[in-house]
Amino acid sequence: MSTCSTGSVVQRDCTEESSTGCVPCERGMSYMDEDNGLHQCRSCQPCKAEQGLVTKRECIKERNSACGVLDSFYCQSFHQDLGCTLAEMHTRCKPGQRTKAPGTNSTDTVCEDCETGFYSRNGIECTKWTM
Repeated sequence: MSTCSTGSVVQRDCTEESSTGCVPCERGMSYMDEDNGLHQCRSCQPCKAEQGLVTKRECIKERNSACGVLDSFYCQSFHQDLGCTLAEMHTRCKPGQRTKAPGTNSTDTVCEDCETGFYSRNGIECTKWTM
């Protein structure tokens, strides 16, 4: 069986007359993270800003990229090797609510209704009604 090392794939299988020909994966586009007998590199994971993701680790020929989250987003799905694979924008509390706990990069904002006799126009803090 033809095998190539990490960071490359088989371009030409070995024959009785020649050894296996390997070709490197294209940095930033594809990778191979193990010795293999495959003819195609794996595609790098994109970290798209429009999905709330940012590149934390670049994709190189031996390793996939890893994503983090942009400000005002939190990670809904985290993978040990890939980082964040799914992000959501933090919830904005509605008028009549306050922010009980601000969102982090791994948790959403926690909102809470204002108590009786209090109001909130902006969804951040509750203010006591005055006459």
